[in-house]
Amino acid sequence: KYLNLVKWTVAVKNNGPDDANNVVVTDLLPKSLVWGSDDGNYNKNTGTWEIETLKAGNEASLNMVCRVNATGLIENKVSVKSDEHDYNLTNNNASRTINVKNASDLAIVKSANVSVANFNDVVRWRLVITNNGPNDATGVKVTDILPKGLIYVNSILARGTYSNGVIDVGELANGESLTFDIICRVNKTGTILNTANITGNEHDYNLANNVFAKSIFINPACDLEVVKRANETSPKYLNLVKWTVAVKNNGPD
Repeated sequence: KYLNLVKWTVAVKNNGPDDANNVVVTDLLPKSLVWGSDDGNYNKNTGTWEIETLKAGNEASLNMVCRVNATGLIENKVSVKSDEHDYNLTNNNASRTINVKNASDLAIVKSANVSVANFNDVVRWRLVITNNGPNDATGVKVTDILPKGLIYVNSILARGTYSNGVIDVGELANGESLTFDIICRVNKTGTILNTANITGNEHDYNLANNVFAKSIFINPACDLEVVKRANETSPKYLNLVKWTVAVKNNGPD
C-alpha cells in the first residue's frame, strides 16, 4: 500500500569456480522507493553494495527497507559484477515488481455559522472535503447523521445527494475540494455535538483527518405561558370577583 514499508532482499551467489573480488551490486532505487534502512554497507546515494571477496560457492545477502511513495507498478532492478571474468552473464541481472494499490487521502473539515444559538434557531453546518491524492477517489461518501436536537431543513450540495444522513459524492479527483451545507433547526438546549466522516474505495493512508466533530451551545430556553380568568364575566356593582392567574412553563428548560 501507498507509504507502506517494503523489505527488499538481494541475494548474491558465486557459482565459481574461483573466488570473486571487488564484487559490486548495483540497486539504484527508483523515485517511487525511499530508502529507510539496510543491514549492510549499502550506499543509498550511488545505489551500490560492495563486497570485497565472495568465495566460490558462497552467498551473501542484503536486506533493505524502503517506503513506497507511488502507486501502480514499481520495478526494482539489481545487477552484480566483479573483477573476474564472468562466463555466464544471463544471471547477473534481476528485477522484482510490486503492484501498489491506488490511494487517496480523504479529509473533511466541519464548521457551523454560529457557536452559540437559541432554541428554535436555524443553524448552517458546512462540510469541506478534499482529496489529497495521489490518486482519484471513487465511491466517496460523507456520513453526517444529525444528532438529537437537530431537525433537518435543507441542504446545499456541490455534488451528489443527501439521504438518511449520507451524502453520496461519487468521484473526487486528486486535489479536488467540495463544499456542502446542511441546514437544521435546533430543538434542544445545551451542547450539541455534530460529527461527520468521509470514506472511499481506495486505500486511505491517513485516517486522522477522516472524522471531524463540531459542537455548538444552545442557550437555556423556556416558553412561559400565562392565562387569566375571572369567576364572573358580568358581575354586579360592588360584587366580589375572584381572579385566577395560571402560569405554565412549556420548556424545554
